[in-house]
Amino acid sequence: VVFRVLHSLRIGFGPPVEELMRSVKPNAAHLIAASLLLSGGHVWTPNIDTAIESAWRCLQGSRGEPIHRVLSFQSSANGEAEPNETSFEELGHGTLIKFHGSADVPGSLVFTDYQLLTPLPSRLVEQLSSNVAGKHLVFYGYLGADADLHDLICASIERASRVSWFVISDDQREFVEKAFG
Repeated sequence: VVFRVLHSLRIGFGPPVEELMRSVKPNAAHLIAASLLLSGGHVWTPNIDTAIESAWRCLQGSRGEPIHRVLSFQSSANGEAEPNETSFEELGHGTLIKFHGSADVPGSLVFTDYQLLTPLPSRLVEQLSSNVAGKHLVFYGYLGADADLHDLICASIERASRVSWFVISDDQREFVEKAFG
């Protein structure tokens, strides 16, 4: 709600948020995510910070290969984020998918209620959840509270051969169990 009000009043909150999110330092979870990418796995995140990308650079060392990253939103002609309908067509080996944009790509960030509450298109849910079929799906530190990703999470859980969901507290576990059974 706060972002919607700021947006409607044309108060420029995007650049300060982007700057803050670009300064996030990678922790062990980010290094694990980058390692998974290096081994060919896929990492999905609603987070807009660039910590996974920083961890990737740390692990790459002198090789410096670019990270394969897909943003689900892109900047439109009026400078606002709009769905990137073609971004999921070809998921390469080791792809980072950032559902709510990335702080280092101006205009890709998802802030409005409409953007955060509108479910992903069903064809994207089908395509992405099919990538999980028969695989071990791991959630780490994620509550699943993003309404736009709920259908994708449910479809992915159904298709995965195994699901592990790691949370910090019992309260968080109860929340996840209520939301996803």
